[in-house]
Amino acid sequence: LEAKALKDFILKFGSDLGAGDSLDEILNYYKN
Repeated sequence: LEAKALKDFILKFGSDLGAGDSLDEILNYYKN
């Protein structure tokens, strides 16, 4: 995914993923 698309996804579903404070960790996860 592109970074922007991934950020949009996390903004939509971040609460479900519990990703509020770990956005950078999730971005790094998807980059690797």
